[in-house]
Amino acid sequence: MKNSFAVLLGVICLWATSATADDDALLGRHLRVQGQGVIQVTPDVATVSLGVEHRAATVEEAMAANNRAVASVLQALSDAGVTDSDVLTTELNIHRMVERTPRRGAEPSEKEVFVVRNLVQARIRDLGHLGKVIDSAVRAGANEMRGLRFGLSNDRPARDEARAAAAADARHRAEQLARLHDVQLGRVLRIAERDTGGARPEGMMMRMADASVHTPVSVGDLSFRSGIEVIYELKD
Repeated sequence: MKNSFAVLLGVICLWATSATADDDALLGRHLRVQGQGVIQVTPDVATVSLGVEHRAATVEEAMAANNRAVASVLQALSDAGVTDSDVLTTELNIHRMVERTPRRGAEPSEKEVFVVRNLVQARIRDLGHLGKVIDSAVRAGANEMRGLRFGLSNDRPARDEARAAAAADARHRAEQLARLHDVQLGRVLRIAERDTGGARPEGMMMRMADASVHTPVSVGDLSFRSGIEVIYELKD
């Protein structure tokens, strides 16, 4: 069985190598280059996940307390200028647990409680008031914060710019290599885009003027990356 597997693996590897060689042969004399493009942009939107958790002896009590707090948080977000379309409930969880309280010289006391958790995701479009919005939600009853991330309301122009930079980089590399080897570039035979992931946060820079009054939040730049592979025909 092992020998059969080894033979099969060898056939697959041989086929892959042969396919690559045949592909290159069909292309004729060519030059294969890769280009990278990176641009940095300032985000214009933030998404924050806020949660409210309550514990009580009965599920009804926990649910009622949680509902009141969530309603207050949603009202605080609305008062801060966050529209209903920018608020989304991402989790509503109810479960039972046993709380254990240590006691000196005795076994821990146990008490059964019900836990209700409600998480909402809010999109903040005015980053200058981000800290103020978070503070308002906390004062209204939010007692969990699951994450904060920055982005663009429309990232297509940034991605297009990064892709254009990658194409220019690939062309520059190809032209330089052609000059160094005393050949000329012909037509483009093939173009393939490489997945380089989404936007990535870069170095953090303070941009909030009211950081001394409200929760300080650092807003950095986002880095958009693009990669392409281009195959050029070569001419003498």
